[in-house]
Amino acid sequence: MRTRFAFRLLIAASIAVALVLVSGWLERALDRRIARGEAGMSSGEGDPQLRAAFEADAPTGVALSSLGGRFVDTAGRERPLASLVGEPFVLSLVYTRCTTVCPRTIAELQRLERDAAGGRPVRFVLVSLDPEHDVPDTLASFAAKHALDPARWTLLTPEGEALQALAAALGVARGPDAGGGVVHSAVIAMVDATGDVRSRHVGLGTPAARLLAEWNAASGSARPQPAAD
Repeated sequence: MRTRFAFRLLIAASIAVALVLVSGWLERALDRRIARGEAGMSSGEGDPQLRAAFEADAPTGVALSSLGGRFVDTAGRERPLASLVGEPFVLSLVYTRCTTVCPRTIAELQRLERDAAGGRPVRFVLVSLDPEHDVPDTLASFAAKHALDPARWTLLTPEGEALQALAAALGVARGPDAGGGVVHSAVIAMVDATGDVRSRHVGLGTPAARLLAEWNAASGSARPQPAAD
């Protein structure tokens, strides 16, 4: 009896270990997909063009100020991209109903905000990927929920073809999700005071020090290097 009990106990323990290992593998796999901006990729998963777009590189040096289209801020005021020129900023495309990529994108941006404390404050611009849902009041509630300081965070709802033009300029892959959401790549772009994209990251997990260094370079606040002897 004791032998049989011990055998059953061993089997149960083996099953439990196997479940833990499988669960860990699935979690790591999901994290990798989220980091690439592919989490929730249902309708687009079998689309080779969309998958290629997630992995494609887009050139930097894009002049956002030259892009047309209408954008509206959380107060309902029209804010063309050209109106952002004059100060450097960090740009990303998100949407409020997103539960995978976007919260992690916001977290990375807030980490940059903290890391830059003591230097030049970071200015952030978030453009919605879901303009039909993310009207100005919705974006305002989202900003309040995430404690996004309106003095440094500008949230915009694109109208008409504005989103398509901006997504194309930044190389953002997007498409409909089977659950009614948006499949999209996570992009963080550093934009200088002239409106040119100086650097761009696709996916999440960029080292904090690298983001800070690129912000300092784009904003002109990089610390000067000591002269060589």
